[in-house]
Amino acid sequence: MGTKDHGAGGRDHVRPRRKLPCVNHPKTPAAARCQVCGNPICSQCLTSYEGAQICSSQCWNARVTSESATAATEEKARRRKKEKVADRAVTIVLLSAFIIIVAVAGIFAYVKLSNHAGEKIWEYSDSAGYLSFSIQPDSNTLFLLSRDKLEAIHSLTGRSTWSVKLPERVSSPRIFIIDDDRCLLSLKNKVLLCGSAQATPMWVYSAPQPFMSARPVFFDNRLYSASSAGGYPTFYSGEDSDYFDRDYYYLEEDFDSEEGEDLSVSWRKRSQGQDKEEKKASTVSSVDMTSGAQLWKTELEDRRVGGLMADKDYVYVVAYDFDDDLRSRYRLQAEDTKSGAEQQAGSDEQVGSAQLWALNAATGKAEWKLEGGGGFVIPPMMSGEGIVFSTEKNIYLISASGQIKWTYPIPDKLISSFQPYTDKLFVSTSDGFLFCLDLATGQKKWMTEIGDDPGRIVVSPPLLYVSGLARREEVERKVIPTKRWQGSEDLLKKALKPSGPTYEKILLGIDIESGQTRVSIPKITGNFAHGGGVLYALRYFEWMQFLDASADPTQLSKTVSNLGAYDALSGEKIWETAIEGYASNLSLGKNAVFITARFQEVSLAADQGNKIIPTRLIGISLQ
Repeated sequence: MGTKDHGAGGRDHVRPRRKLPCVNHPKTPAAARCQVCGNPICSQCLTSYEGAQICSSQCWNARVTSESATAATEEKARRRKKEKVADRAVTIVLLSAFIIIVAVAGIFAYVKLSNHAGEKIWEYSDSAGYLSFSIQPDSNTLFLLSRDKLEAIHSLTGRSTWSVKLPERVSSPRIFIIDDDRCLLSLKNKVLLCGSAQATPMWVYSAPQPFMSARPVFFDNRLYSASSAGGYPTFYSGEDSDYFDRDYYYLEEDFDSEEGEDLSVSWRKRSQGQDKEEKKASTVSSVDMTSGAQLWKTELEDRRVGGLMADKDYVYVVAYDFDDDLRSRYRLQAEDTKSGAEQQAGSDEQVGSAQLWALNAATGKAEWKLEGGGGFVIPPMMSGEGIVFSTEKNIYLISASGQIKWTYPIPDKLISSFQPYTDKLFVSTSDGFLFCLDLATGQKKWMTEIGDDPGRIVVSPPLLYVSGLARREEVERKVIPTKRWQGSEDLLKKALKPSGPTYEKILLGIDIESGQTRVSIPKITGNFAHGGGVLYALRYFEWMQFLDASADPTQLSKTVSNLGAYDALSGEKIWETAIEGYASNLSLGKNAVFITARFQEVSLAADQGNKIIPTRLIGISLQ
């Protein structure tokens, strides 16, 4: 573009701008400038390198060198930035890991330092006064049975995970756990399979006879049950001694007793066969556990079944005469009122014979039968040497083919419980002794006194645990009346003072090799459990309320129970917690122990006899 020139007449004239000459050719106007050095160059000198106008190869080399340096600088900057980001990420990860480690350590320290063992974690109450439950030691699922519903409850939260509505109000229940999702309910004359798959029983099997006379067993997806006509169900000492004790679940509605007749009298009439309309027989049945369909049944004439045991080949059945059980149960009680000569004559009485049958597991056909001397006492148990079978007079070891390997006589005694373990058989008797037999030979290895009324035997080497009854000196209870009771102190003392010698249950830990007592825990109720090197036992005592001015005037006292945890090897108390009411039915779960409790109050109220006392299920933490 030229410059303006103002000449005559005021007209503007534009003079063209002179172009710069080429640096290499001064007479030739420049066509462009070198993009490296900036010198003007003509079209003859101009060279294009990758779209850039360059005057010479030197300038191009300089440009490439500069761009390389710039690129290297930029790459270094980018690398440094990435390294900073990576360093920041590593720092964040390490810091987060440190925080997590500190948090976990803090939680671990809190759990360790703040031990919650012995604390109540939840409680369930049933106003109808009826509860039955069961849990396996390695499980966190508790099965709770009320009058018309079965619930699976998480043992740590007390919340129901699934439930089954029962078709009718249950009586005489037993819960048999299959797994966390299924269980069997054995009722008066029915067996129900309940599970998480549906809200009603999966199937119901009705037994051929009116009463379940023995504990059902299941093996290889088959259920084996025994039912009998007439009489009351078989109860025995040992592991299942609570079958009868759990709040008397065989209710009056289960029996056709006459008006005003005591329930035990009705039981006795049935056992003596006074109900002529009933046929004296028992039926052993096999049931498919998938469908509930009966596979086979075998009837035993004039015999009641007292115990069942099963393996892959046989169903072992203990059967006895209908009158033998009554004679066994009441013989010792009747002898208390006899003279010495009468007792001697009674001891020579033939008490009948219990039989051990082996039925084919597939067909129900009898393969062999063994006659035992004496009446039925305890169901058989399997050991490494064979079948342990007992009667009132003998203990037998039986081979799978029905041959007697050895016999150990127990005259003038009644077996309370027995437990085979490896090469030993431990037996407790009603006269307060515990002895050990060699399972291979039947020879006695040792004997020790444990006290009357022994309970079940639990073996956990190097000790076994069993409860017994110890005699204690008479101790008068201390009574301190308030103004409310002034003038009646002597009457209260006389009513509350125990008469005669006192006895208390003790839990003993006995060396399985020598029979020496290593652990002794006094004042238990007889309910105990063992797990993880710890013994859990229930104890109870009465707490007098006379000093409490705010107490209900109709109450004289109430029962407070204690649940204690003890080191299994030393007997040293680890912790103890108090529970209001009379606690019973102790069961051990994976992380908690469970008991039922009732408020047992001494009261002067007129309507106490008809009052329904609620039953409570309580979960106690072991962590």
